[in-house]
Amino acid sequence: MPHSKHSFTSKRLYFFYHNMLLSLREKEKAEMVTFHLYLFTIILI
Repeated sequence: MPHSKHSFTSKRLYFFYHNMLLSLREKEKAEMVTFHLYLFTIILI
């Protein structure tokens, strides 16, 4: 199961990163994206 979980986590990370790049194009969402990135980093650690 660890392999499946890792694969799922990797897909979520890619999905999050992709959305983050798209959101960065919209200045009104920049702060929200930064907050989510900070929160996501805490979850990983």
